[in-house]
Amino acid sequence: MLTDDDEDVPPAEPTVERPGTIESAGDDDLGITIAVPKGWEKEQSDEALRIASPDGSADVTVAHAGEGQKRQKALDAELAALEATYGSLEMINPAGGRSRQIGPYPAISAAVEVSDEEGAPLRLLLAAASTAEQTYLIAVRYPTDGSVSALTEAQAALSTLVLE
Repeated sequence: MLTDDDEDVPPAEPTVERPGTIESAGDDDLGITIAVPKGWEKEQSDEALRIASPDGSADVTVAHAGEGQKRQKALDAELAALEATYGSLEMINPAGGRSRQIGPYPAISAAVEVSDEEGAPLRLLLAAASTAEQTYLIAVRYPTDGSVSALTEAQAALSTLVLE
């Protein structure tokens, strides 16, 4: 789970379907395992694992950022890619401005707001987390006026994240 010592957020108790746990597999094993909330869609590519809420309003993507990649460099590259895609970003908290933990993994994070193609605001919580050998990018995307339960389920899924 993404934690922040600066905020007092009450813990939620969403239902996470343990049998829905997915692991990266195949020739390009990413070394990622995450539980999938009940009813959520799951996708895997050679580069990432993604889970999405049933209505598509929220999703979590975990991608390999590269062997030996520094967390700050990985986060900065992702922010630059998002700015190229969306045109502009509103920083809610600065990149690398907060040290966090995602499960047992040290991470740095940023929160940004963008507008989708219809102009609706989206919030992205981004983190670069690392194991002893790898760095991973984690993104949680959700609409600012969307369901709190989808965001809560995304946080619950993150609490099950295992990176190898």
